[in-house]
Amino acid sequence: MVIQEALVDKSIVAGEFVDRDEHTAIFAVWQLSIDETIARIEREWLALGREPNLGEIAWFVDPHLLPVTAFIGRDSLNESLRPRE
Repeated sequence: MVIQEALVDKSIVAGEFVDRDEHTAIFAVWQLSIDETIARIEREWLALGREPNLGEIAWFVDPHLLPVTAFIGRDSLNESLRPRE
């Protein structure tokens, strides 16, 4: 599994964006083992019953870019991800 390999190589971390205010969200890394992360993704995908949309189950971020904030505009499809200062 590609995701598992990337997690093992530490080239990505899994997590989700948590609202900070109405315009920004902070990336929160899941505090799970690799096996727990894969199990969570599989469990949530099965519960969804279809192919997930981008970010619907998890987001993946290069750990070198942490911390990351999403700046949310009027159109959520135009979110931009930038390292937080």
